Amino acid sequence: MIDPLGEVYEELSGNVELLALMGNENVFTIAVPDDYQKFESAPIIRINEINNSRSAWADDAVVSIDVDIQIDIWTRDYETLSQLTFKVDQIMANLEYQQYNGITNKDPDIGLLRKARRYRATKEVEVDINL
Repeated sequence: MIDPLGEVYEELSGNVELLALMGNENVFTIAVPDDYQKFESAPIIRINEINNSRSAWADDAVVSIDVDIQIDIWTRDYETLSQLTFKVDQIMANLEYQQYNGITNKDPDIGLLRKARRYRATKEVEVDINL
């Protein structure tokens, strides 16, 4: 079975160009640890899976799933936010995700700029016909 959250995390956390732009390795899934939820830790990226539903079947077996992923990026300045967003968009496109929603705001808790973007893909599921 495919693990979309793991796939996206591997690609983002292992991308040398993205990490060079960030200047750190603050890429997390599901939640940002408390020790990193501060202005000094920026930039920070968090990846969440917000939908994972079956979308196609063959012979009563699931053959594809629809997946929605949200990626939040926190930075101190807008230029860095734009650079990181562009790079994340490239990585997600290479994984065959399409960006369909986004918002930019300021996180009132830590004073950082935040961009939240949602991406969608249909992923094929490997089916073992010998089961």
